Amino acid sequence: RGASAAGHVAVDRQTGELSAVKRLRRHVGGRGRKGGRRDRSAALASEAAACAALQPARHAARLRGVFASRQGVAIVSELCAGGDLGDLLAHSPSGRLSEREAAIAVRSALEFVADAHGLGFVVGDVKPANFALRRLYPSARHMADPLGHPDKGHLDVAAIDFGCCVDYASAVAGVGAGLAMSGDKASASAAAAAEAGLG
Repeated sequence: RGASAAGHVAVDRQTGELSAVKRLRRHVGGRGRKGGRRDRSAALASEAAACAALQPARHAARLRGVFASRQGVAIVSELCAGGDLGDLLAHSPSGRLSEREAAIAVRSALEFVADAHGLGFVVGDVKPANFALRRLYPSARHMADPLGHPDKGHLDVAAIDFGCCVDYASAVAGVGAGLAMSGDKASASAAAAAEAGLG
């Protein structure tokens, strides 16, 4: 659970299939006089669009559906039940991955980012916590008996959380519109574009 989102596991009543559900609130902030509620509808639409547009990318978590309500948006995707790369690093006995494991993890992340770029998206939040493991790794059999089952299983990495993915063409168009403004607004837009690496 975060400031504007919560994650859940859902079960399909007909098939019994498990899915991950990310529920994003449409409004955040207080209701008092000082802190007005902020409408995040545009950000929710952008994240849902990025989820759908990035489906062809290698290692993207598979989207199952997007459902909107007055309260917010629910993004339903495959359940990656093995935790994330951050968890894997934290629970590794040595505090690090083997060379082979690191190569698989880094290659998966780079292939996803390269495919996202090819699809016109900038990935703005590349970190271990945003790359989940589709299944438990090391496997339960290995963890129960490492000597009897030395094979750890398959390290299968999936990119999750597309909230910071930006459609490059839209961002550039927004910067162009900002530069057409006058005064401080134009300067602020140019500065933001430069910080984002778009200017």
